[in-house]
Amino acid sequence: MRTIVLIHGFWVTPRSWEHWVRHYEDRGFHVLAPAYPGFEAEVEALNADPAPIEAVTVEQIVEHLARAVDELDEPPILIGHAAGGEFVQRLLERGHGAAGVAINSAPTAAVADRDRAVAFTHAQWRSAFTRTLDETVSRALYERYHVPAPPAIRWDGDRLEHRRAPLLFISGSDGPHLLPAAPGWEALADYVLGWAVANVRETLA
Repeated sequence: MRTIVLIHGFWVTPRSWEHWVRHYEDRGFHVLAPAYPGFEAEVEALNADPAPIEAVTVEQIVEHLARAVDELDEPPILIGHAAGGEFVQRLLERGHGAAGVAINSAPTAAVADRDRAVAFTHAQWRSAFTRTLDETVSRALYERYHVPAPPAIRWDGDRLEHRRAPLLFISGSDGPHLLPAAPGWEALADYVLGWAVANVRETLA
């Protein structure tokens, strides 16, 4: 069974994929949800001390993800959320992955030129991630998943041209930005899986 790699965005960690990991493993897939460099700690630890994530760059993240993918026996299905969707695109453009899905893909230039990691208040989180959800649900998701983001998020380097694998973009225009952890995630996870499995490219040669 092919491996699925779930790539988180900023202001969250791999924990944001916790439901999808179990959902796909229950269907027999090998599932990885790698953390960005410095994001390996739990949410609570990073909120208490964001120092481990303050120096990470976009290029370091992409190289870290590429190495993780290259260690697999065959190209995986890549699924990314928010900035993770951008990283999926970059990995596919470099020839990594057999199929990719970018959910609510967002550029990473929203945070720049700060001296320390940037945290969201709940009000900012709700505006950016959970604006269509009840405030109680929004606050629960904030407390479960939110972490600060590195102080200088920029694309380091140009995109590479490559005969990339198939790529699906999903935009939740009527739902919250945080689709992978929001209520109703099961239907999205099943749709994404069905499309990806049906569109896997066995070789890029």
